[in-house]
Amino acid sequence: MTLLDWGSDELLVDNSIYARRDDPIVEARWQEATEARQLILVAPMLMEVLYSAKNGSAAQRELEDLEAAYEIELIDDAVWDLAIQTQVELAKVGNGYQRRFSVTDLLTAALAHQRDYGVLHYDADFDQIQRDSGLQFRSVWAAQPPSLDSPLEPDADAKALRKSLRLLLGTLDDTDDADLLSQLFESLRGQVQEAGLSASPACLLVSRSRATDSPAPPRWWTIR
Repeated sequence: MTLLDWGSDELLVDNSIYARRDDPIVEARWQEATEARQLILVAPMLMEVLYSAKNGSAAQRELEDLEAAYEIELIDDAVWDLAIQTQVELAKVGNGYQRRFSVTDLLTAALAHQRDYGVLHYDADFDQIQRDSGLQFRSVWAAQPPSLDSPLEPDADAKALRKSLRLLLGTLDDTDDADLLSQLFESLRGQVQEAGLSASPACLLVSRSRATDSPAPPRWWTIR
C-alpha cells in the first residue's frame, strides 16, 4: 500500500500533489478529502493552477470551480514577513540553499506554521524547510515516493533523472540513514569519476553541515 495517512486535520495543498490528484493511488482519498472540506489552497498556489489556462474564459471557469471545491487562504502581511525571515534563515545554511525553495513553498510553509495547518505534498522540499528553519507544521506525504512518479524512460534526460534522484534522497532521514546516504554519495562520486567526468560537489551532489549549536547538526543533500 503506497497511499499514506493524511489524517483528518485541515491541509494546505501543494502543487506537487494537486498535479497528481487524478492518479489512481490517491484519487479516491483526494475526493474524500475534498468532500470533507479538508483541503485548502493558498492564493499563490491557486495562481499557479490558473497559469496554464488557455484563455480568460477558461481561467474564469476554473477559478469558479476551484473556489467551489476548496477553501482559499489569502496571504497576509504577517505570513509574508515570516516567509521572508525563513528564506533568510535558509540562506544561512550556505551555498545558495534557499534557492531550492519557491516563494509559494515558503508562503505555504509559513501559513501552515502560523495557523496550525498541515501541508499535503509530494515534494521533499517541505521536509527540508521544516528541518532547516524555525517553521513547525505537519509535513504530509500524500503517497510513498516514487509511487506517483511516471516510470523513467531509458533515454530520460538528465533533468528528469536529477528530479527523481532528489525526490528519493529527500525521503531519507539524515540521522537514521546517515550511513546509507554516505554510501550513496561515495558510490555516485566513484561512478562519475570512472566515467571521466568532474565529481566536484558544486556540479553534482553536495553534503553540508548546517551551522547550529546542536552537537549533531543535520545535513542537507541536493542534486544540482
